Amino acid sequence: IRLINVQFEGQTKTKLGNPEVQPAVYKIATEQLTYYFEEHPETAQIIMNKAINSQAARDAAKKAMEDAEKRKELYAQFAAVAEKYLSLQHAKRSAFICVIARSPADLIREGEALHHCVGRMNYDQRMVREESLIFFVRAKDSPDIPLVTLEYSPRSHKVLQCYGEHDNKPSEDVLHYVNKIWLPYANRTIKHIAA
Repeated sequence: IRLINVQFEGQTKTKLGNPEVQPAVYKIATEQLTYYFEEHPETAQIIMNKAINSQAARDAAKKAMEDAEKRKELYAQFAAVAEKYLSLQHAKRSAFICVIARSPADLIREGEALHHCVGRMNYDQRMVREESLIFFVRAKDSPDIPLVTLEYSPRSHKVLQCYGEHDNKPSEDVLHYVNKIWLPYANRTIKHIAA
């Protein structure tokens, strides 16, 4: 091939950029690579596997970035809902306190500590949509030790479920606190929260 006006692409000038030579270069490269790969199928397989693995890695990296963005958004929405209903927390005149979950990570820790499903099964999504709120009941003298998890409906103003470790029914003292002290308090307080 003889060219009068040679054009190279990029700063390193390693790629010929003249459009009139592209068909010839493509034809020769395709023929020679096809011949080589037919004669060396192991090499073709290695190159193909590397290309497939590279694409899989790019796809995984893209998905991880998308998931990180979704997780970041979920955490922000969850925190906003928790902040909105923060006044439903209770720590008055009782041996128990009731605190709202502040993040999806709180739900996971609670579920793992008490061996139940609150850290899974989309409770974080329900809370973001304000379908239900998750609260942690603790002994007042041990506020960092998981005791009971309760799910509260801000729409129906009811406790949907209330479980201790391994989904066991809480003690009568805890149930009394939840149903006779915290629930009436929460239902009075929620009237003052803008929907």
